[in-house]
Amino acid sequence: MHALFEMDCYASWLLSSILFLLCSCGVDYCYARDTLKLGEWITDNGTTLVSCGGRFELGFFTPIRSSSHERYVGIWYKQDRHTVVWVANQEYAILNGSTGTFGIGDDGNLKVSDTTGGGDYWSKHLYSSSTNRTVKLMDSGNLVFSANDDQYEGFRNPSDTFLPGMKMDYFLSLTSWKRDGDPRWGQFKFRKYPEEGSYIISKDPGVNYWRSSSNEMPDYILRECRNNTGICQAYSRWYRTCRIWISDLRDLQEEYSGGINLSVRVAKLDTDFISLQNQLQGIASLVAQTSSPIR
Repeated sequence: MHALFEMDCYASWLLSSILFLLCSCGVDYCYARDTLKLGEWITDNGTTLVSCGGRFELGFFTPIRSSSHERYVGIWYKQDRHTVVWVANQEYAILNGSTGTFGIGDDGNLKVSDTTGGGDYWSKHLYSSSTNRTVKLMDSGNLVFSANDDQYEGFRNPSDTFLPGMKMDYFLSLTSWKRDGDPRWGQFKFRKYPEEGSYIISKDPGVNYWRSSSNEMPDYILRECRNNTGICQAYSRWYRTCRIWISDLRDLQEEYSGGINLSVRVAKLDTDFISLQNQLQGIASLVAQTSSPIR
């Protein structure tokens, strides 16, 4: 009994020492799979990659507003899978009836395929001759496919979302989705303008809608928004900063003392109802003021 007690104490001390060394050396211990090696895959059966700190997840998804069952490989917040921040096979969805796969093939390329082997929906090639290839989902949301000194990064090839840690330079641009529920490339791009310190939103083919160095929001943005042409859902302006929302009104918060004006598009039926409601309230107030009290 005494010997068993000593063994338990020793095992407990050894485990504590190992945990202490791991923590003191800055070693990250991951409870989920965040890396694939050459020949390893995840399949569209619920398996995913999860970043080491549990912030981001990579897997197969169908956009929540999609009218079809097409599947894409994307990265989303682990705690909010509906907020997709990056998509691999944006232009070529996996059709309903096919089971998608994501991983590093025998040819060394990172790819989105399916179990039928009928072709690739998306593929990235590295020029390194090394077979020591891995793809890793980082806790920043970056996807890094590497082989020795050659690598591909999701942060250098974004979709429509700019995440902390990205570097906006002249070679990087954000492209809107085609529409809600359709992650194919849309018409709007956000990029750095050749003029130093300036950024621009443009619409194909080559129509500039906004520049960050402008004091005024361009008339054509206001005109498009006010004329109900489908360009944006809301807009605001604060000194030298202009903002537009072209889909859901997300990330709305008061950032300036005193607040800012936000112009939001609503259905005409809603404005008619508000106007009627105000009229009825005015009539009720007038009746209350002119009516004699009951004795």
